[in-house]
Amino acid sequence: MVNALALLLAISGSQTAQGQLRIATAWDKVAPTIAIVSSSGRPTGLAVVVSSDGLLLAHQDSVPLGAGLQVTVSGPQVFTAQVVGRDPVTGLVGLKASGWPVDGRSFALVASRDPAPSSILMAATLAGPVQGQAARNRADGHLGNSNRFVPLIEIRFEQSSDRVAGAILFDQSGQLVGVLGATLAATKPIPAALSMAKSLDSAPAGAMLQAREAGADFGPQPLTTGYALGIPVLARVVKGFATPSHVVQHPTIGISFKDEGGTNRITQVDRGSNAYSAGLREGDVVLAVGPRSVRSAVELGSALFELEIGSTVPLTVQRGSDRVSLRVKVAGS
Repeated sequence: MVNALALLLAISGSQTAQGQLRIATAWDKVAPTIAIVSSSGRPTGLAVVVSSDGLLLAHQDSVPLGAGLQVTVSGPQVFTAQVVGRDPVTGLVGLKASGWPVDGRSFALVASRDPAPSSILMAATLAGPVQGQAARNRADGHLGNSNRFVPLIEIRFEQSSDRVAGAILFDQSGQLVGVLGATLAATKPIPAALSMAKSLDSAPAGAMLQAREAGADFGPQPLTTGYALGIPVLARVVKGFATPSHVVQHPTIGISFKDEGGTNRITQVDRGSNAYSAGLREGDVVLAVGPRSVRSAVELGSALFELEIGSTVPLTVQRGSDRVSLRVKVAGS
């Protein structure tokens, strides 16, 4: 098992790793925000400090159930930690460190936008820092047992999937890009006919992503493809964990829908919901959310999940032979 102090030094001070990544300045900046999560003295994963009062963010796979949690940051400093919030939709966990210093400890800021395709990203892992590359910033899918489709960032690594699982991701400016929630070894193309469940059974977060053709081998090593939440959703989770209730609210308008012959047909509109008040009805076919056309349930669900709670969104629907435009206020749940 990895020694916690040795691991911390590898993350925060390894000139060799920094030289390989060619981003030593950025690593010097983010290293104080990275924490090792331990249970009963055994390292279980990494977390990232996201506020000045000791709030940390981690993937659920890095935070075992039960008491006896500790977080270790550079110094080294060790703090007792407790889980203050779990978001089952995204699989992220909020931790609070007891006795956290008010001053003198930096924290990570969430990036303002998704990384552009081909941009270089830095990943803090239990095995040390590694380099990845953003492949695309809209890989619609859903995580864990959630029934919500979410926008995901796709990142590729020339590393094994075991090494990068649960990684904390930063861009080259040192801003937080995400927490890796799923990995998929992409050494061979995946037949499109495979079911989502079968094609991603090995994902550590139980990720369920839209089945697609994975990239063939290229580069000096086989690639691992990883997925993290898009920036708007990541920022929402951090904001929710930082509230006094530590509860994350996600947007909803009160509809259920399904793919039907290549269209998004509404199967239920909840009575009393904002969608019902706005005039949406069972049988309507959703064509667009704001300016974004949606051609599948995955695209529709992901577009709805990105909405800002309290905002009003235009929806375009097909009702019989008529095209109808409606405006729906977004609620939180």
